[in-house]
Amino acid sequence: MVKNILSIVSLVLLGSLMVLSGCNQIAPATPKDSSSLVLHFPIPKRTATPTSTSGVTASTAYLNYGSLYYRIASGTDVIKGVVDFNFSGANFGNISVPLPHNGTWLVSAEWVDYYNGPSFVGADLVNVAGSTNFNLQLGNIYYYGCAYQDLGDANSCTNGYYGDLFTFDSGTIGFTGQGGTGGDIQVLYDVTTPTEYLAAASGSKAKFAYLGTGDFVDFTDIPSGAKYFADTQKAKAAAGLASSAMASNDVYVVELSSTSHVWIQVNYVNYCGSGGYLAIRFRVNTQGYPYMKFQQTTFGLANCVNLYYYGGGGG
Repeated sequence: MVKNILSIVSLVLLGSLMVLSGCNQIAPATPKDSSSLVLHFPIPKRTATPTSTSGVTASTAYLNYGSLYYRIASGTDVIKGVVDFNFSGANFGNISVPLPHNGTWLVSAEWVDYYNGPSFVGADLVNVAGSTNFNLQLGNIYYYGCAYQDLGDANSCTNGYYGDLFTFDSGTIGFTGQGGTGGDIQVLYDVTTPTEYLAAASGSKAKFAYLGTGDFVDFTDIPSGAKYFADTQKAKAAAGLASSAMASNDVYVVELSSTSHVWIQVNYVNYCGSGGYLAIRFRVNTQGYPYMKFQQTTFGLANCVNLYYYGGGGG
């Protein structure tokens, strides 16, 4: 999927380059060993869609307005914040983040675009020792077909417009109503609840853990001792919630194998008659990392390079 690069660099080196607009909300922290970071990243650009009245052409790229949400965690120490970017004329921004100590930190960030909502997310580990340089790659969760997908159960009123089978790495959509088979996951409808849910497709070993509800940036790792279930209903019910139905902003991790995981955030769930359809944002990692480390899918590498975002960005 298309990537953005977010760099975490020394406050000492880049403090004079700080360009912020809006609020820099950082949890209070008193550095014990002069540990502090500046998160530096280029502000997203997109290509305008020409209309008869806009006067812009398809090749006109301009700055998007949006917010960067970040979460930096080490053990029980968690520092969260959001910075709103409301300016043009520059394609970078810096966020000063003091840390209470050196050591290993999981750095997560999510770009929420003013026009398009959640657009990029990612996480990676950094070993902080005073002034530290670090690059974090964010993966696309906006562009349709790359890491955003509409799906619907075979009985829904969409009449097969949305497939009910999906394979994350290849981006393959299948329709059981048309003889389709395979896939990692299948969308099903529970007539007793009645709700949509996800389960393993035939032949798949997929199982599901419910991580919570909220911003994607807050659920970029797999908690120690996470328990997996046969479908999203059972996974959410195990959390003791009043409803096990999938809902907007629910986040799940799908384990396809011991080294292959997919983080899913539900965008919406709609119902019509005895069925329904939903949309998910997702990020894939098949390299065994227990956090949302950037990785290109096979489909993304072949089809999603340079779409929507920076020229030269990986799929």
